[in-house]
Amino acid sequence: MQTLSRPKLTLKRPMPGSSATSTTAQEALARARFWFVWCPTASRPKKRHASAEAAYAEATRLRGIDPDREFLVFGAHCIGSAG
Repeated sequence: MQTLSRPKLTLKRPMPGSSATSTTAQEALARARFWFVWCPTASRPKKRHASAEAAYAEATRLRGIDPDREFLVFGAHCIGSAG
C-alpha cells in the first residue's frame, strides 16, 4: 500500500487577511476549516473531515480499496456563508 505524503510547496501570494508576502502551503493548510478527499474520476466529495489526519487516513483507505484511482486531499477555508 502506498503512503501519502504532504508536499513541500510555497504559495506565491498571501492568504486572505494575511500581511505576509509569501505563505508556505503547510501554514495555509494548518488554517483550513475542514478537509475533503476528491477523486477526479469518481463522484464529488461526500464528507467534510475535521482534520488533515482524518482526510489523509480516508484517502489512504480509499486508495487501498481502489489502487488504480488518484485521491486528492484538500484543505478548505470558509470565506462567507450563504444565509
